[in-house]
Amino acid sequence: GKPPNVVSVLHGSFDPAAIGAKLQGLGYKQTDRGHGETQWLIRDDHKIDMDQKPEELAQTLATYNVIRVSKERLVYGGATGDLDAALPAQGAALADDAAVGAVA
Repeated sequence: GKPPNVVSVLHGSFDPAAIGAKLQGLGYKQTDRGHGETQWLIRDDHKIDMDQKPEELAQTLATYNVIRVSKERLVYGGATGDLDAALPAQGAALADDAAVGAVA
């Protein structure tokens, strides 16, 4: 999506426990999404922390309000709705997607 609805996905090998410990220390709250994925939320819907220092506010587009962590990927963005739209529920077949099912 276009800013502010940008979602980034990193594929690789990650340590969810170590990442979660760092995120919890930064104030993120944990939610288990099942299938080995944890969501960490600090704010939602592109909200900005107005108590941040001015130089931090200048980097607002780099603020990740929601981060989803599993052993295979990291997904982050400014709102849970953006992540939900970019990544359909796990286990859904591409052929079942209304937008691209015919192509799949």
